[in-house]
Amino acid sequence: MPYSITDSLIEKISRLAKGEFLPASECHGGIFSELKKEGLIIPVSKGRGTICMVTNGIALRTYLASRDDAFKVLLEDSSKPSNPLYYAC
Repeated sequence: MPYSITDSLIEKISRLAKGEFLPASECHGGIFSELKKEGLIIPVSKGRGTICMVTNGIALRTYLASRDDAFKVLLEDSSKPSNPLYYAC
């Protein structure tokens, strides 16, 4: 596996799955490249920078949980999205 599953990684993915945006600078490397290729995370221009957002939080959680048991914690953390724009996507 080309990436390490750390608490920080789980926290970032959990935030994305809840509909939060992350700066593109925090969404780089192994797992994020894979998720972008799969269409689960998309980069969006915002102002002078770029953010990452998730197209479907449930699909993201399910995809990752099927890849590695360490991501199964994301299935337990499926609370309502915190960003109201999440539903508009």
